[in-house]
Amino acid sequence: FFLSNFIHFCRPQMIAVRPGQVQLIGIFPNTFDPQNQPANLSCSNFILVNIKLTQAMIYTIDYLINNNPTLLPNVQVGWTILDSCSSFKPTVVSLSSILNHQQRKFFRSVALLSNETVNTRLNKNDGINSSISHNNNSPIIGIVGGKLRQVTAKTAAYISSYHFSQISYSYLNRYDIHQPSNTYFYDSSLSPNLYWTAIIDIITYFKWNWITFVICNQSLSQQVIRDIYQLPQKYQICFDEIYTISNSNSDKDLADVVVKLKNQSKSQVIVILGYSSKLYRFFKQAEKYRLTGKTWITSHRWMTNEQISSIHPEIIKGTIIVTDNSAPTQAFQDYINQLDFCNNIDNRWFIQAWRQKAITHGLDWDEISHNCTISDNLKTAYFSEYYDITPITAFVIDATLAFAYTLHNYLDCNSTSCPSIDDKSFNNRQFNKILRHVRFGGISSRNFQFTSDGNRQGSFDIVNLQMLNNASKIYSYVKPVKVGYWHQSQGLTIRDSKITWNTDQNKSNRKPISRCSKDCPPGFYVYRDNTIKSLHHPCCWSCSACKNWSISNTTNQLSCVECPLLSDPNKNRTECIDLPILQLQLDSPIAIMMPTSPTICVIRDYVLTRQEAIDKDQISNCIYSSRSTGQ
Repeated sequence: FFLSNFIHFCRPQMIAVRPGQVQLIGIFPNTFDPQNQPANLSCSNFILVNIKLTQAMIYTIDYLINNNPTLLPNVQVGWTILDSCSSFKPTVVSLSSILNHQQRKFFRSVALLSNETVNTRLNKNDGINSSISHNNNSPIIGIVGGKLRQVTAKTAAYISSYHFSQISYSYLNRYDIHQPSNTYFYDSSLSPNLYWTAIIDIITYFKWNWITFVICNQSLSQQVIRDIYQLPQKYQICFDEIYTISNSNSDKDLADVVVKLKNQSKSQVIVILGYSSKLYRFFKQAEKYRLTGKTWITSHRWMTNEQISSIHPEIIKGTIIVTDNSAPTQAFQDYINQLDFCNNIDNRWFIQAWRQKAITHGLDWDEISHNCTISDNLKTAYFSEYYDITPITAFVIDATLAFAYTLHNYLDCNSTSCPSIDDKSFNNRQFNKILRHVRFGGISSRNFQFTSDGNRQGSFDIVNLQMLNNASKIYSYVKPVKVGYWHQSQGLTIRDSKITWNTDQNKSNRKPISRCSKDCPPGFYVYRDNTIKSLHHPCCWSCSACKNWSISNTTNQLSCVECPLLSDPNKNRTECIDLPILQLQLDSPIAIMMPTSPTICVIRDYVLTRQEAIDKDQISNCIYSSRSTGQ
């Protein structure tokens, strides 16, 4: 009963199928409707970076699974890829048709929609096994996707009702997923909270407490700002300023921020978060105004982006980057670069997006597509987002691999063979239990595994951008160098000696000081007056010397402690020293006077207090006063 709606929404460009003995479904927002009309989605605008994510799933199944002799041997994994059109409605209609126990009917309909794709792929010999039978009853082992929060959260609830497992490749907050959906929902990406925790651990490790924040991502800004305001009380880290940068900011706006940063003296460390395109504009202004001597802290790999790397090394050297410790993905980049209009017909969005680009820019599409190959000039001019390095592709690859390794364990496969799938009834609940404990060497992590709540076990490399000269010393460039790592359960490990800092202090490699106030040494105590904001109390103060007979013996002590009886502070007021014991002759004048001192004090107190009783404390105080004044 869903099929007619499915065909209405899922025009041929919205679905692609590769037959196999099992099916893995992928959901990708390859297009969007510029008019945003849910009743009649046009899905006419292509999103190149998401088409690349689609390609990552195809690559993983073709090369890392089906072409791997020890992973699922003699089992061919097929795929069904859905374009969500960046909207929930067509996604759920498509999934309904697939998951509603009408797979035979569904695949027959798909065969009509995708006949050209399937036949061309199966008749073309390009190194991948092309003799796969199209099994209409192929069991579905799970769903990879999606990327958009509004789509993923809703589809997770729907998919879990069929007890199918789903792995998202773009982080989704667990609070957006309702129980019992959580039981079947996983995430191969890393939570922004983990990146944030790693950054805070770095700041704490180097004892910085006066930080500036630059946020170049509007979707992040509100949450990040809330987290920043919690830093003083939770971590004793305060902020000097918070700057948010959006697409509407002009170059002059960015220049104003850069000038303010340049004039700061206390805050030498700047946490900067956001997308590389916005950050590039910001750093171009930093380059223009020679904003040097600052230490940048950031996450992900945007600093290794080609545009960012073109910024003058004096600006970005010393940057500390928290990045996922992905294995090298050069093989995938090589795969991407060799794709053309003849060997990548399966990814229909790739072909259609190129056709749209060609027509939009007045190019002869028939001539371009007839030649099959795609020149580097065309790639750079019209399709650069597809060919740029995209860290999220590693999460798509690992989500796909997680299903393959789980199926390998579920079927009790060994390195040479697997039992026949037809001989084993597929149990979604049992499969999900195995998925929760799967472990393998992934792309985004050398030891990929899920935590008990279905999130990724988090670990990062800590990378430092270091300035180097080329062989002829004609020009300089920056190179990322690993200086440590961070693990969710083990914490932060850094080798300080390997770090190169961006300092202007006589070209020496000194760790920057980024603190609101200097430490109060022993002999002083922390003092705060009304000129210091209460929000900044954990980080900002004045130092005041201990007075009278009091001392402090630790750094940043909140108050001084009075020395006990029969001791006095030393010269620096850092410790109490016992008073020397005097050896007196019984007939000396001092020996004769000392016993009378307390008596004199008592008489004095009696005169002062008149009718009031004289207690023991007064006598003790009198003795203490006598000791201190030498009476």
